Amino acid sequence: MTDPKGQAAALKIPGYPSIDTDAFISHFEGCNNYTLVFAEGVVQPLLTSRSLLYFEGQLPHFIRISKSHLINPAYVDSVSRTGRLAVTLTLRGGARLVISRRRTPASLLRIWTYQQERSS
Repeated sequence: MTDPKGQAAALKIPGYPSIDTDAFISHFEGCNNYTLVFAEGVVQPLLTSRSLLYFEGQLPHFIRISKSHLINPAYVDSVSRTGRLAVTLTLRGGARLVISRRRTPASLLRIWTYQQERSS
C-alpha cells in the first residue's frame, strides 16, 4: 500500500522492527489498549500493546470504519449492503468487516475516492 502520493508509508510497530512499511498490512483490529495487526503472508495476526489511535496517527490514508477497525483501502475487494443500514466490506484474503452505522457515509466516500485516484 502506498500513501496518496504513491510512496510507501513508514510504520513503527513496537516489538516488530522488521515490519517498517504498511505495504502488506490489510487491517488493524483494536481491543482496549491492544491492537491486532493483520498482514498478508502472516498466519496469525501480530499483537501489539498500542491502541488503534496510535496506528491511525501514523497512517492517515488508512480508513477508520468502526471503533475497533482500521483498514487499508488498497485491500478492499468488495462493498455490500447486508441490511437496511448495514454495510460490509470484504478484504482480499476473505476478511469481512462491518462498517459502523455512523461512519458509513464518510468511510464509503474515502474508499470510493481512493479507488478513483488509483484508477486514474
